[in-house]
Amino acid sequence: MFSDRSTLHHFLLERGKGERGRVRADLALLEPFFRKADAAEYDVSHASRVEPQKAAEAIAEATGADIERVDFLSLRTGPSPLRGDAAVAFWESQVRELSADVKSLLWRRNTGAMEEGFGGEKNVLEFHDLIWQTIGEPLWHSFEQNRWESTGHKLRLIVRANLLEAVKQFSAFMLLGAEERLVSLRPLMRLMAEAMPIGARNGNDAVWACITA
Repeated sequence: MFSDRSTLHHFLLERGKGERGRVRADLALLEPFFRKADAAEYDVSHASRVEPQKAAEAIAEATGADIERVDFLSLRTGPSPLRGDAAVAFWESQVRELSADVKSLLWRRNTGAMEEGFGGEKNVLEFHDLIWQTIGEPLWHSFEQNRWESTGHKLRLIVRANLLEAVKQFSAFMLLGAEERLVSLRPLMRLMAEAMPIGARNGNDAVWACITA
């Protein structure tokens, strides 16, 4: 299943209220996600390539959460080499411990602004359909490969929902020319191209988990 860059690019460039050059620059931030969707494999980088403090700042800026640190979890091994049922049990424990996630915080922070900008919930949902058809569905399927299957169904649902909400909101605010919202989301998009934040864990909203290779 392949993405549809041309349709989404054309829609955002022709109808977007932002300055055309700025829209093009923001579309470039979506390019890693088109690549992952077309490859049918959502690859993430090794933790050594992701700076923990910048990751925490990116999540905090986008969600408004007060984050003290980000803990990296390896997609390949978890905290130690895990295989089979042990791997599934480890990732399922991450889901049980979540007290917040990216999607819920982004939704709470930005949905009102999106609905106001689009002129109602119905128009937001129609735009969501466009995102799903052009990039969302291929991205959804990209989490079936590259060891994501070992993380278990529940965690993949959360990770996919986190990503698609971020992509939808980033694209929506491009269309609306909402620079203040875009400023808060750009670092998160850069982070998600390299690693995948899950949410707050261990009952401490200040400590977030983030998946790397």
